Amino acid sequence: MKLFDKFFKRSKNVRSEPISYMIYNAFDDRGYYPVEFERAIETIGSLLGSLTLQVWQNKDGNAKERLRNAKSYWLDIEPMPGMTRIEWTKKVVRTMYEQGVCFVAVESFGKTNQLKILEDAFIQPDGKVKCYKTNSVYNFEDLLRFSVGTRPAAEALKQTNDNLRMAAALKARFLKNSFMPSLVVKVDVDMSALTEENDQRLKTLQKVISRAVETGQPMIFEQGFVEIQELKGRTYEELGLNLALKDEQMKVAAFFGVPAFLIGAGNFNREEYNLFIKTTFMTIVRMFEQQLSRVFVDNEIYVKYNTERLLSIDLREQMIFVSDCLGQGIITPNEARQKLGLTPSNSKGMDEFRILENYVPVARLGDQAKLKQGEKDEQKKASDFKI
Repeated sequence: MKLFDKFFKRSKNVRSEPISYMIYNAFDDRGYYPVEFERAIETIGSLLGSLTLQVWQNKDGNAKERLRNAKSYWLDIEPMPGMTRIEWTKKVVRTMYEQGVCFVAVESFGKTNQLKILEDAFIQPDGKVKCYKTNSVYNFEDLLRFSVGTRPAAEALKQTNDNLRMAAALKARFLKNSFMPSLVVKVDVDMSALTEENDQRLKTLQKVISRAVETGQPMIFEQGFVEIQELKGRTYEELGLNLALKDEQMKVAAFFGVPAFLIGAGNFNREEYNLFIKTTFMTIVRMFEQQLSRVFVDNEIYVKYNTERLLSIDLREQMIFVSDCLGQGIITPNEARQKLGLTPSNSKGMDEFRILENYVPVARLGDQAKLKQGEKDEQKKASDFKI
């Protein structure tokens, strides 16, 4: 059985509606997502779309060459007409999480190609992919496939998202102070003998007290007739609502594999952010690299994202790292400038590898030029000292 059949095999009882239709009806009648859900998808899409996309080709031996031609420009700048790569990437990521998988077709558009995102696409019982919007049918192996799991995020997080919406509504009510009145008024009256006339008097008294509270005017009553007690409501934290909200936010962060502070829970943590980049995000980056490399017929051509700038490193740490790489001959001066965000220099020797003279084998320590120069200076001093 193929891997595709193992994960996507349809039973006879499965409905054939588009995936997005089932998601919206199972998740929200209006198709709205909580802000935490939206923020997680937006963060991953924005980070991925902001990366520089490079097209490389393997040469003889271990040599590699970066290609800068019309096709690399198309793939990096405008994979679809009227849509930049950032917009295209964010849409692919959103579709990928909403539907569980995003299918992309490589189609001709005039004289150029386009990476067309198939919206409302679903897999038919015969294994082919049908686009509900255009009623087009594609072979599964001809499409680019972007996926992070077998279940759509809205389906997996349905209960969590429902709880987040209820928590947001509860917090809104709390902020409006609709849970309880701020004052309790005790009136010396026999409730068993409450007539329509007395009821009207109580309502009038309620209006008088409300007006006095709003205007700040003093209230004068007969002694013993009215007793007013002020209620001090409990805070949002005391009610434990913030802990319940944070618990649901942590579930969303765990599903997407993003740090909680990226969706509004907690404070920035550099170690946590770097771990997210090295694990969850790099997995998505490698998937995009592998799928986009299938655009090229030549197997020696592949796509690579530049992810070096994503890690949270301060300028001093970056300078130390670049200096060490430059001094050990790992990178050239121009490559060091690129890592610091500077443009390459055309000066002589800027594309040559350099290494400190001290980095020599132990057996050749005496061959260093500065040591030989030191010996010559000592010999000259000795000869000058002789009479």
